[in-house]
Amino acid sequence: MADKLNIAVIGSGISGISPAFILSKNHNVSLFEKNNYIGGHTNTVTTDENVRVDTGFIVMNDKTYPNLTAFLDKLKINRIKTDMSFGYCDRKKDFYYSTSSLDTIFAQRKNILDLSYYKFLYEIMKFFKLTKKFITYGNNDLCIGQFLELNNFSKSFEEKYILPMASAIWSAPQDKIARFPMLSFANFYNNHGLLSVTDQPQWYFVENGSSSYVDAFLKGFNGKVFKNKKAVSVKQNLNNPEIVFEDSEVLKFDKIIIAAHADEAFKMLENPDPDQVKLLGPWTYSKNRVCLHHDLSFMPDNKRAYASWNYLKEENMEKNSPACITYDMTRLQKLNSEKRYLVTLNPQREIEKNKLIKEIIYTHPVFTRETMETQDRLQRLNNKNKNIFFCGSYFGYGFHEDGINSGIKVCKIFGESL
Repeated sequence: MADKLNIAVIGSGISGISPAFILSKNHNVSLFEKNNYIGGHTNTVTTDENVRVDTGFIVMNDKTYPNLTAFLDKLKINRIKTDMSFGYCDRKKDFYYSTSSLDTIFAQRKNILDLSYYKFLYEIMKFFKLTKKFITYGNNDLCIGQFLELNNFSKSFEEKYILPMASAIWSAPQDKIARFPMLSFANFYNNHGLLSVTDQPQWYFVENGSSSYVDAFLKGFNGKVFKNKKAVSVKQNLNNPEIVFEDSEVLKFDKIIIAAHADEAFKMLENPDPDQVKLLGPWTYSKNRVCLHHDLSFMPDNKRAYASWNYLKEENMEKNSPACITYDMTRLQKLNSEKRYLVTLNPQREIEKNKLIKEIIYTHPVFTRETMETQDRLQRLNNKNKNIFFCGSYFGYGFHEDGINSGIKVCKIFGESL
């Protein structure tokens, strides 16, 4: 593909920004975004204290985010070390702990003399050991819930550790997490150092907020950027495919990259081919309400139990309730501010109005056996002889590195690299 092409990229999350950045070196690239800002889940809010707080993409590590690290380095964006401790608080049962240190594991001092709590800690170590073994012989026919049942894990362990932690990672209710394919889960946990007490990667946040890298991208981008420009239909013509926008404008391009969520991409396609139906059709996404605020009632009552990620089980919560997690942004981003800034995912009660700063809706892919079975074949969508290409975090585990990986793979078809 030596000739200069007119390329459209639909969607300005990391999955769209990365190919737009790479391909604009040698091609004419137009980036289209339905929202009034560029970045997707990279969304930093500036507060009345002039503090920049992340609300979507927050952290990365030095082991499993190699391409994102390389991308930030190219944009000359700094990263700062942070910690990724996890905390659990059940208000109804008056039970809480945090994984920050031995002191916070026993934040609830009565647990020092509680034998059942030591059994709970033993089961965590047992889970680490058995899950590592499962990686060598397991398959995705088994889901997490079945794995836990087969290995005689207690309901206490399920409810107080593994299901809430996984719910926090994938922004999903506990009942859906229980149906997550076990092998994929095990590989993810192992790759991210979550099956060890000590061998964990160093985590970082983006200096001055994650939107800093979006600002740097926009400053150096050679192409055109269109905000508030929603694509509603993509016509897959053999030559010069077309995009129909919500404002009725129709634009033709040589190539189109759809960097939207899988369900949105599928809805855009006019006359999808059999592969597109089989591979994009099964995907669904959950809507999650995210609130930036400084209402400390969404943190554990005991400050010893404070963690970077805090799973809060309110009295009215059931297994099918949306995961309620509070990210302590003051801690995660080392914010220098009078107020403590928090981001709560799916609050189960209303946040005090005078403490609520902003409310946002984010969507996340729902991982099931059916959707994860499509992933080995998703690259079939990106045949070099076609004019429509796809990328997104759904090509992996739903995270930033998965998004940029999928974008880079599309660029390779064009003979371009990061």
